[in-house]
This record gives sequence, C-alpha cells and structure tokens, in this order.
Amino acid sequence: MKQLELKVIPREETGRGSNRRLRASGKIPAVIYGKKGSQPLIIEQTDFRLLWKVISGVTALIQVDVEGDKPALTIIKEVQRDARTDQFIHIDFHEVSATERMHTNVAVHIIGEAVGVKNEGALMEVSAHDLEIRCLPADLPSAIDIDVSELHTGDSIHIKDLTVITGVEFIAAPDLLVISCVAPAVQGEVVVEEQVGEEELGEGSEPSEGEAPTSKSEDKGEAKKSDSDS
Repeated sequence: MKQLELKVIPREETGRGSNRRLRASGKIPAVIYGKKGSQPLIIEQTDFRLLWKVISGVTALIQVDVEGDKPALTIIKEVQRDARTDQFIHIDFHEVSATERMHTNVAVHIIGEAVGVKNEGALMEVSAHDLEIRCLPADLPSAIDIDVSELHTGDSIHIKDLTVITGVEFIAAPDLLVISCVAPAVQGEVVVEEQVGEEELGEGSEPSEGEAPTSKSEDKGEAKKSDSDS
C-alpha cells in the first residue's frame, strides 16, 4: 500500500469563473468529499503532476495536508484532464477513516506470460480490469496481482481463484470471470465462383439485351475535458 502526502490550501471562491482563473495561474481546483460534507481546495499543478507519476495505475492512500486545518486521509475518486493541453483541471478526493472499512476499486495487474499464449497460439482476454474490494485503509493493496504463467488454452481465472489478501474482501460474485486464455477465432472461408464469360455461354443461353451475365458469390463463415463548477 502506498501512502503519500499532498499539500493544499482551502478554496473560498467556487464556480466556473473562479476555476478558470485558478487554472490559468497553474493551479487545480479540487474537492474533498467526506462525512462532514465537501471542502473546496486548491492544488499546485506541478505538485499534483509529481504525485500522479507515482500513483498512476495503482490505488494509494493520500494524506491531504490542508493549510490551517487537520490533515485528511483520502483516496482519489476522479481526475479530470484537458484533452488538448493534458493539464489537470479538477480532482475529487474521498475522505476515509483509518478505523472504518472502505469500498474502492483496485486495478488488476497481470504477472507473467501464459503458457497458452507463449507456446499454443492462444490469446489473453481480461474481462475485469479492476475489482471492487472492501478493507481497512491499512490493508489497501496497490493492485491485485494475478500470475497467469501457468494458464493453458481454455483455462480461466475467476474471483474464487484469486490469492487471498489478508484483510481484503472481494465484493463481486465468486464466479465472476477475471482473465481467460482463449484460442483465436478461426476466420471463415470465402468462396467466390468465377464469372461466366460470354464465350462460355451455350447456344440459346445468351442473356437478353440490358441483362448482365449472372455471377455467384457466397460467404461462409475495440472527456476528458469537463469544466467542474465545484
């Protein structure tokens, strides 16, 4: 589990105009949502960009140090970016309690290369890229690591097959498919009969005027930008 710190300052003004001015000055409007309500914040673009490089693709606890207030233990719930400039434009945090179990989604990380892919020409299909879990913040895994190296063609991994993580409960049904090693689809053959030329038409078989010779063919056979008002 990763736990990092981020320094922020309270935000008194809200609304689109205020948010645009903040972004123009290199800052990001943000909000912490918790049991006591929401708290608008201001984050330095450079500070969050450095943090994002560390936690991108994993789940992490972030201690948000609010200037003039108590620190808040949080997880990131939503990140908005400008599709044109790639700048962060709004961040939503969810406050958690160190003594209460929390719900969140954690990314699935595949480890190794399946035997079926390496030696049998199979394909790896990931049906669940993240999984919902329940746990205390102290037990929060950065990711759900799944070793697929022993999978042969036709093998699969379900929730019930995952390695037990101490203190972590998977919310989905035990039979939920997570990963499977499948044979590639076989392309159907396409058979096209050659068009019969005029020279091959027998006597009396010449098509009438305006009618083309017939031919036969038979087929067998994968915002960013949004302007937050908060």
